Amino acid sequence: MPIDGGLEGCDAKYKTKWRKGFSASDQKRFSRMGMLARGIEAQVQEGRQLQDVIADWDQHYQTLGRSFGGLITLLQSQGCVGTKGSRLSRKRRREQSPGVGGGGGTSILD
Repeated sequence: MPIDGGLEGCDAKYKTKWRKGFSASDQKRFSRMGMLARGIEAQVQEGRQLQDVIADWDQHYQTLGRSFGGLITLLQSQGCVGTKGSRLSRKRRREQSPGVGGGGGTSILD
């Protein structure tokens, strides 16, 4: 059944909630496909030709034994595809932010 807007349309409308009925491996594959699509878009916006980006990345894909995960890891190490970092590191960053009403003034005890 065709999806209006494709996978990107589902992500835009429902975020990742639409993936809940799929296995963890399918969810990861959807995530990687989105990362790959955003990476290609970024390369094209930087001035590269779409055909060149796809040809280069396909060459890497073939060299890596047709490993989709391996391709994403390689592209992340080259800075072509972003990484989110671990959930734990994102949680720590939030805990360290000053938040509302955070300090910055002088202490009344001094």
